[in-house]
Amino acid sequence: MTLPWNFGVAQAVFWRFGLEEAIKTVTDFNFKVFELWCDHPLVYPILEGKAGYKILLTLREKYGISYTVHAPPHDVNIASINEGIRRESLRQILRSIEIAYNVDSPIVTLHPGRLTTGKVPREVYIRNAIDSLNEIADYAERYGVKVGVENMECNPQQFLVDPTIVREVVESVNSKLLGVTLDLSLIHISEPTRPLYISYAVFCL
Repeated sequence: MTLPWNFGVAQAVFWRFGLEEAIKTVTDFNFKVFELWCDHPLVYPILEGKAGYKILLTLREKYGISYTVHAPPHDVNIASINEGIRRESLRQILRSIEIAYNVDSPIVTLHPGRLTTGKVPREVYIRNAIDSLNEIADYAERYGVKVGVENMECNPQQFLVDPTIVREVVESVNSKLLGVTLDLSLIHISEPTRPLYISYAVFCL
């Protein structure tokens, strides 16, 4: 049976591997997709414009792999109440879209941001995330790259854990290129876990 999607592995699994070593390992196990993490030490120079795409494109051709891109998940927060941090987070996300375009990745996965204090209502963070996602979606439209907002694990810092909030956030951004990257491992440890409530839109590659 031919499946309508390809399976891949995230670079996060190979944090201590060299880039070629990681890609070779993935293809040795017959995976077809390699998810580049933009804050991986070997990709971050490209994110910052201090290195080019040649090595990524060369390895793609050598091993017959396709890329997807994960925007920096660490030390960024597109829902931040600190406007300077929110803007810098946006800058790095937008740069990730450029990387995706240049390595022929059809999608960028990103985190929705998080709460940093209980003194500010959750709704403020959600509003900030929606404002950021509107900018991100507009930028993605220029490049024709899909954006997948990833569901998060259930803990006090996260707000994108309930399908109703996922829907609210995504539907508040009027873009055909914005959807949800569904992380099933986080669904497993999050509330609610009942299949009846799972109504996420998933980009299948």
